[in-house]
Amino acid sequence: MKKLTAILVMITILFTASAFADDLSAATDPFGFATFADAVKATGGEYIIDSKGYAGAVIEKDGRLFRIVAFFDERAEELYAAYNDAWEQEDVSVLDAATQALSEYIMTMPVQNTEELTASPLTQEELDAMAGKTIGEVMAEPWEMQMRNYPEDAEAGKDVVFPMVKGYFNYELVISEPFEVYQERRAADRYDPVTEMSLQNYLDLTVQSVKYTGVSSRALDLRYQADGTFIQETETEPEGYEYDVMLEIADILAAAWENGEPDQETKEALIAELTEKYPKSADMIRQMVESFH
Repeated sequence: MKKLTAILVMITILFTASAFADDLSAATDPFGFATFADAVKATGGEYIIDSKGYAGAVIEKDGRLFRIVAFFDERAEELYAAYNDAWEQEDVSVLDAATQALSEYIMTMPVQNTEELTASPLTQEELDAMAGKTIGEVMAEPWEMQMRNYPEDAEAGKDVVFPMVKGYFNYELVISEPFEVYQERRAADRYDPVTEMSLQNYLDLTVQSVKYTGVSSRALDLRYQADGTFIQETETEPEGYEYDVMLEIADILAAAWENGEPDQETKEALIAELTEKYPKSADMIRQMVESFH
């Protein structure tokens, strides 16, 4: 069952790999990798295959970070489509075969761009200056830190630590409030993980400390330039996926789920009722009802 978070990312970023290939700066390449496999070996095996049409890896050399990119060709596009199709099937062997075929081909692709990432993480002095502020105040500052998820190991007697991200760097933010306060907020939160719609539950919590934890996977998002600047591409919304409507429907669902999850018959009746009220949002309504918890 897809979580509500999946619905919130229905807005698709439209851009082509070839467009970014033209825009990326031609920084000096200190590696001279012939194939993407060479780059992957240099990372110790860490890389991503992105749905936007490229494979990427981040390599650290002499204290400097480099982003290595290989853009899909026609064959890679075909294999990626087959990989996606395999996910729709229940046969694990089909998925394994599609995954292996895609991965093996990606390794043979030439490296088409190597650029140094020049952005720097916030200094410890800047991070220390956040202590005593609320999460809301921190997230309103120019550094625009964003929550990425709930604390993974939050429990009584331990610090409650939120993973945060700014640009393509990761941080951990510790709140001053005890676990019981966080637990109350989490119990009242109907979204998982933390989203824009649930963030208000945590904005008044107080920052105890923040520390830098490393490079984020965002370093491989080509919307982030080498200096950390984010390029907002043109976005398209499927008809009926208006954000304000999402909020209204979420509030209605929260009331319907107040005493526990309804049975399927009740859900279907709710879908019919909401679809009549928001006819253009029929697809979104069904996805929200089926994923709500």
